Amino acid sequence: MTGTQSNTRTTFETNGHAPTKAEPKVRRSPPPLAIGLVVAALAFGVFVVLTPRAARSVPVLVLRHSVAAGDLLSAGDLRVVSLAVPRGMATVPAAAEASVVGQVAQSALGAGSLLVPSSYGPPNGTESVVGVSLKPGEYPPGLSAGDRVEVLVGPAQSGVPGVMVPVGTVVAPGALVTSVAASASDPNVVLVGLEVVPAEALGLAELGATGQAVVVAER
Repeated sequence: MTGTQSNTRTTFETNGHAPTKAEPKVRRSPPPLAIGLVVAALAFGVFVVLTPRAARSVPVLVLRHSVAAGDLLSAGDLRVVSLAVPRGMATVPAAAEASVVGQVAQSALGAGSLLVPSSYGPPNGTESVVGVSLKPGEYPPGLSAGDRVEVLVGPAQSGVPGVMVPVGTVVAPGALVTSVAASASDPNVVLVGLEVVPAEALGLAELGATGQAVVVAER
């Protein structure tokens, strides 16, 4: 036992220092900037998933200025705004602008009022006014209120089901133009109010919905 202790002491003295222990490994932490970017991305993803679709901003129609009950609505009465619409709240989307033109205000409405489906309705009487949206080439230059025109069936748009009526068929031979105005949602489109007999109103409305209405000057 004495010899072993002597050898250990001799080795310590010969080296001049005690045996060293292995240094612990240091873990490297990710940079704070990287952590911040990851947290921001996760927060945005959670916001998109949890935010109700109905509460996100959508383009809807509001009144540009006040109208009285019984007034005929024109494109100049409307404008498009983006609003966060609560779930279940009835609104009129910007895409339905053409269908509103030519309708009658059911009550007095103030400037800036949000348009809802019950805000307007068809005019009473023996004539019906239908609003159609027309692109360049689908109406004669210089078209204005008071003109008498014919409405024909145009070709169906790509990817949109068309009406089951041959192209070139006259659906409204003596329509009266009641209004012409630029669309609030698309400056390349004009909204035209056409007064027709009730029997022609449905067919004309279908053409307007499919984008197949073509207006030509009456000869």
